[in-house]
Amino acid sequence: MFGLAWAGLDAVARVEVTTDGGASWRDAELVGPHAPYSWTRWECTWIADHAGEYQLAARATSSAGRPQPVAHDPLSGAYVIHHVRPITVTVSAG
Repeated sequence: MFGLAWAGLDAVARVEVTTDGGASWRDAELVGPHAPYSWTRWECTWIADHAGEYQLAARATSSAGRPQPVAHDPLSGAYVIHHVRPITVTVSAG
């Protein structure tokens, strides 16, 4: 798995990933520079245990210690969408 994380005026300090819908999280590797106002690339090797559906997600933490929100703040409406957005993937046997 790989992606990009952004923490606004702070640098990205950490990215964690889950492959079980948030029951457990593990650190991804940050790749490249870590700077304020900068996207940071991350990657994490994942091998599915078996065929089936998995819910994947990533969350970032800023260098100031602010974690990415897990849920959307409804007071932000559709303007500020920066919460964790899980996706479901289907792994086939073979």
